[in-house]
Amino acid sequence: RRPRRRRAALTPPAAWRPWVCAGTVAIDVGAAWGDTATSMALAAGPRGAVFALELVPALHHHNIINALANRNLSRLIPVNVAVRGPGAGKLRSARTVRVWRWFKEAMPHLQKHVSFVKIDVDALSASTAAQLLEDLADERPVIKAEWFAGDRKRGCTSEMERLFEKAGTVGYGVYAADATTKLESCAKALALAKAHDGAAFPGGGGSLYADLYLIPAARRCPPAVPRTAAVPALPVGRGDVVSSPPPTRRRASGAARGDAGRGGVV
Repeated sequence: RRPRRRRAALTPPAAWRPWVCAGTVAIDVGAAWGDTATSMALAAGPRGAVFALELVPALHHHNIINALANRNLSRLIPVNVAVRGPGAGKLRSARTVRVWRWFKEAMPHLQKHVSFVKIDVDALSASTAAQLLEDLADERPVIKAEWFAGDRKRGCTSEMERLFEKAGTVGYGVYAADATTKLESCAKALALAKAHDGAAFPGGGGSLYADLYLIPAARRCPPAVPRTAAVPALPVGRGDVVSSPPPTRRRASGAARGDAGRGGVV
């Protein structure tokens, strides 16, 4: 008897449109094989861009395939880097970065256009989100951070307490995965998670408390990326960037080669 194969689902672009404003930039931290990054890029549209940060080289290469397959519909920029945190110093296969500091240095002209950051790096998600809040200046992107099941089981870790504290300091509210249930503290969030999941606690990725939304008090879409803005070409590799033509010129050159109508989701 053949073993059952697990099939990954692609989140539809419409699910991201409340957060990924058309024509803006989003960052997917822990992009895996690109299921979220690809649909986020389609939500941002050809004028926007999504940077897909992924540690594992094989998954990074899959993001490159997704980017090439959809190059006439969106701009997906895969970057083979890991987030900086406990244990990251042992890595040899990828450069480690502090996300917002890296982005400001690599793409300073795009930082004011970031509308959304998704963080899914297991046990480092809470500390990465807290670092992001610490490093933001005038930017106010919505942040979606995984609340790792192992951390939920451990209770209110120092990383989670730091995340809630920093969110309150900089004017962000913390919400459950429905983006409407407000969580005043880690203790309240943990109590709600236990009540919601019952015997299944800490549950898996399907729990209402498997992800947290960090939403600024005065949330509004940032300005769209200018049509003439330089956006990195493929592949980005270990965090270095090179300019590519704006999308209007890329589409024109593609039409000259006869491939302007090609594209699709992988």
